[in-house]
Amino acid sequence: MVSEQGTDSDQESPGRYNRSFGGLTASVVVIVVLVVGIFLLRDLVFGTPPEPQPESVEYLDSVQQLQQNGFDVVYPVSLPEDWIVTEVGAELGEQPSYRFNLYTSDEEFVGIRQESLESARLEELLEQYVDEKTGREDPLIDVGDIASTWEGWSDDGGDVAYSAEVAGTTVLVFGDVPADELADLVSRLGTDEVATPEPVTPPS
Repeated sequence: MVSEQGTDSDQESPGRYNRSFGGLTASVVVIVVLVVGIFLLRDLVFGTPPEPQPESVEYLDSVQQLQQNGFDVVYPVSLPEDWIVTEVGAELGEQPSYRFNLYTSDEEFVGIRQESLESARLEELLEQYVDEKTGREDPLIDVGDIASTWEGWSDDGGDVAYSAEVAGTTVLVFGDVPADELADLVSRLGTDEVATPEPVTPPS
C-alpha cells in the first residue's frame, strides 16, 4: 500500500527555487551596477552623443508665398553670418501675425514676432517672449529702413529686445544675445517683395 505521509527528508528539505529576500535584493543591485557601468564605459569610449543641430529652412520662399497672398510681412532680408532660420509661422485672418525663429552662429535662439496693434499690446508681447519684468534700454535710432526708432528692452537674465510699430503692427525682435548682434539683425529687416530668381538656362 502506498503511504500518503511523506518521509522526514521530504518534509525538511527546502525547494530548489527558494530564495531569501536579501539574496534577491543583492542580485538586483548587481544588475543595476552592471547596467550603469556599461553606459559609463560607453561614454568614456565613444563620448557623449552630440545634441541634434537645428535645421535651417528656406524662409524666403515662405515669405514670398505670404506676400503673394496679400500679407505684409516684416522679415530679415539677409542674415548675419552663419545665422539660420529654423521656422516661419503665420496665423492668418483679419488680424494676422507672423513669427520667425532663428539661431545664431553660437546656437543662441532669436525670435521675431509681428502682431496687429489691435490684437496684442507691446506689454503683453514683452511679458510673453522676454520677461514679466523688463527695463528700458537705449533705443535704436535710424537703424534699418522700416522704422525710425526701435525701443530697447532687457531683463535681469540677459535677454535683449527691440520693438517698433510698422504699418499698424508691433514688431518685436528678442533673444539672449549681445545688443549689437540683435541691432544688426534689426538693420536687416524689411518688407520689400522677395524677388523670384530667374531660371537658369542650361548651357547649349
